Amino acid sequence: MEKIQTQKFEYLINKYADSSFMYTEYPHKSFWSKEFGTENLKEAFINAYGGKQHGSSLLYVHIPFCQKQCYYCTCHTIITKNYHHITNYLPTLFREIELYHEFFEKNTINPHIKEIHLGGGSPTILREKEFDMLIDKIGSIVDMKNLSEFSIEIDPREVDKDKMKYYSSKGINRISFGVQDFDIGVQKAINRVQPISLIEELLTPDIRKYFPKGVNFDIICGLPNQTPYTIKETFKRIVKLLPERICFNYLHYVPP
Repeated sequence: MEKIQTQKFEYLINKYADSSFMYTEYPHKSFWSKEFGTENLKEAFINAYGGKQHGSSLLYVHIPFCQKQCYYCTCHTIITKNYHHITNYLPTLFREIELYHEFFEKNTINPHIKEIHLGGGSPTILREKEFDMLIDKIGSIVDMKNLSEFSIEIDPREVDKDKMKYYSSKGINRISFGVQDFDIGVQKAINRVQPISLIEELLTPDIRKYFPKGVNFDIICGLPNQTPYTIKETFKRIVKLLPERICFNYLHYVPP
């Protein structure tokens, strides 16, 4: 039986090895090259934004910190409960934004950023003081008042209704939840136990009105302990919660 299971895994790995991708990266790492340096990046910015006419852009800001490791996650994360690690990291992030600002100013470039997404890790791990600093710094390269969408990944284990209202006050108009599967057996297997009640408490009508661009749920298929039944039950619950958007991914399995 074990040999048959191993053969099945090998078949799936071989079948999807070339098409597998990490949903937070573009372009795929197969296109990356150490020959692409700082000057190439500057040239790319000038080519993309130097003309008078170009489309709008989306800015993704990664906060690579979590208090617990989700076993399905393939993003760059640092697991810590020491908040000093986060405050020590932020000056580096802020300096990177300053470098972009200086470059855009020097070359008379307007990247025309119309959407921002805060992801991670867990961006909700930031306390309000540091979150305020981040928003102020982003405002140096983005016209915050004219954004069409400003979204954030919410860890329902870390926030309450007051925090949700705070995010709205900072301009966030779309929220995203990493649901993955509502089945408790699946949640234990992936080390992300979050009862549906946590999300229900954050998606009451009085809170949803603060996020006019809506709610997104991330769902993953192929998780341990997951079955067609658990997925079906998860979607039944999702229908009742009425998210405006669902991102349905397959598990990215990378063998050791």
